[in-house]
Amino acid sequence: MGIGTGNSAAGLGWGPACGRMERIMYGKTSNMFRTLGITVVAASISLLWGGCVSYTSVPEPSKGIALGHTNSGGSIKSIVASLERVILRHPVRDEHGEYAVNLPVGTTPETAATIVSRLPTGAVLPYEGMDGSVPVYHIGRVWLRGSSGKVDVVYPIEGDVDGGVTIWVHGGDRPWYVKRMQYWAPGTVPTPEMYVPLDGEVGVMDAVEESEEVDQEQDG
Repeated sequence: MGIGTGNSAAGLGWGPACGRMERIMYGKTSNMFRTLGITVVAASISLLWGGCVSYTSVPEPSKGIALGHTNSGGSIKSIVASLERVILRHPVRDEHGEYAVNLPVGTTPETAATIVSRLPTGAVLPYEGMDGSVPVYHIGRVWLRGSSGKVDVVYPIEGDVDGGVTIWVHGGDRPWYVKRMQYWAPGTVPTPEMYVPLDGEVGVMDAVEESEEVDQEQDG
């Protein structure tokens, strides 16, 4: 009867118009995905460099782009969260109610003061002439990748015996908190040298003389 029964674009008389419509729709879709991709990349860069997360290894690794110090915001918060948990679980004080916090070499006096001010009462920094009666909590390795990381803490048990624990922390766009803890046999986590943060120089003690509110969650 002269009437096409197929459902093709040509049979319906849509050929040129349909082709133009397909090109328009394809162009709009391609632009939409390109815009979305650029937005995601820009947001990722902004989050990484905006101070919400960090990439830190202390001691500094031989390779990679990790920061070799603990003076970044993420490092400070993860150290505070880790130390606070260990100090509250294993409280040791001298007769004056004090304990020392030994931070990694390279920690600036400003960073050290910030960390100590956020810890439970009695925290002091190591000082020249400090004797062995002052219990010391040490920060060993600090390993941060984005919003997660691990911190090694060496803490006093009794006498000359130190315990070691690895703290898994998480934060980034929220307050840093402790996810879980892994205890080690005494001596497994090396005890760092005593470090005294001094203005303009690094002070490492040869030996100790003998005479922003953090969330706390379940260990998991």
